[in-house]
Amino acid sequence: MINTYKYFLLGIICITSCITFSQSRNIDSIKTLIKTNKEDTNKIFNLYSLVWELRKVYKNDSAEIIRKQAFELSQKLNWASGLCKGHHQLGSTYFATGDFNQALKEYLEALEICLNNERDTVAHKKRSLTKMKAVVQGDVANIYKALGQHPSALKFYLEALKTKEQIKDQQGVAKNLGNIGALYYEQKDYKKALEYQLKALKINKETKNKMLEAGNLINIGSIYLAQNNLKEALVYFQESLQIFDAIGNLAGQAASLSNMATVNYKQQQYQLALDNFYKALTISEKLGAKDYVASIYGSIGKVYLDQKKYAEAEKYLLQGMEISTAIGYLDQTKEFSQSLSELYLAKKDFKNALEYYKKQTNITDSLFNQEKSKELTRHELNYEFEKKEALAKAEQEKKDAVTAAESKKQSVVLLLVSCVLILVFVFAGFMFRTLRITRKQKQLIEIKNKETEQQKELIEEKNKDILASIHYAKRIQQSLLPTQKYMARHLTRDGD
Repeated sequence: MINTYKYFLLGIICITSCITFSQSRNIDSIKTLIKTNKEDTNKIFNLYSLVWELRKVYKNDSAEIIRKQAFELSQKLNWASGLCKGHHQLGSTYFATGDFNQALKEYLEALEICLNNERDTVAHKKRSLTKMKAVVQGDVANIYKALGQHPSALKFYLEALKTKEQIKDQQGVAKNLGNIGALYYEQKDYKKALEYQLKALKINKETKNKMLEAGNLINIGSIYLAQNNLKEALVYFQESLQIFDAIGNLAGQAASLSNMATVNYKQQQYQLALDNFYKALTISEKLGAKDYVASIYGSIGKVYLDQKKYAEAEKYLLQGMEISTAIGYLDQTKEFSQSLSELYLAKKDFKNALEYYKKQTNITDSLFNQEKSKELTRHELNYEFEKKEALAKAEQEKKDAVTAAESKKQSVVLLLVSCVLILVFVFAGFMFRTLRITRKQKQLIEIKNKETEQQKELIEEKNKDILASIHYAKRIQQSLLPTQKYMARHLTRDGD
């Protein structure tokens, strides 16, 4: 209706305006590649690429057949990334059809494969699984966001953000910051929402990602619009339109124009509002986006209703009502019923006013029942999530226990080694001291022996001198003995 911006916030900026011919050409190119592929990981990668292309043109049955082929080949090759992608893509199929319970089951299976194999020592394999893990974490968050489980959604968005930061994926970081900002927007925490959107905008500007930059600008404008800061909101919507025009993105142009028209309406610039709504309507019809077409019809009808142009208002409100009823969009159908009831009441057509009032009441009751059904689904998801959390916690506690035991074992070993080393050092010190004392004693003995040897030599030298003196005296004595004999002989003769 007139607050059309909420229907375009986030999501729509990701719609591409590629024509069917281009998509068919992509499909044919991938099929050609697959025919030439061996039964290896390259083939699995191309098969999954084909799945995405087929889903873009709503060939979901064919996409599921190809997904199964890729998954079976991944099992055959025991390729963790391929198995993870298989569960993730099946989860995306369930998510698209609104089966959140099955979607969550497949996403958690994919996440478990990523976590169990992420410790792979091969760098490129590890990075591939980590990237996949971040994607799955983000999609689990999207399920909780769709169910209004904001705390759980925030938890997984933050985990995805941490993973993206870990692998330095700036574009992924920006997307997750934007998602977190959108979550706070839904909670009406506009300060936090703006904080995260501005962080995302800064990164997208630095990386020159124009598509995401323009999306952030729309989101920031929507925050200001929700705060009724119309001047700031219009600035951001106009800036986003300039970027979408430059890159030729039709869906983005429609989003920007519709949001600008909402600001114009709130400023009571009705003609300018209608001009921008009509431009957005033309683009949305070209894209075949029926829910957005219906929403813009409602906004145009509301503008005419405020101007008391009842014929024009009735025309557009009934057209919007017809589309929203056909596609089963109950929220929009309820708003159309309310606007038509107001219209007929203003025209004093009480019969139709009452009829549409009753329709609005019935839809409100139906939506209430749906909310009750969603509440049951929430409980189921919470149970599944808590069960997974409990298993993960038990597994972690088991790992922690093993780690603690190993750590304790290592501590004991370290203590024993330390004791042995201390004993070795003590023994070495003792041996060193003993050797030192022995060496000292040996030196003392050597010194004493040397002194004794010297004394011995001195005594021997003295003995030699004494003996020499004796021998010398003896020789003198011996030399004198013949002379004495001779004299004695002669003296004897003289006495005769």
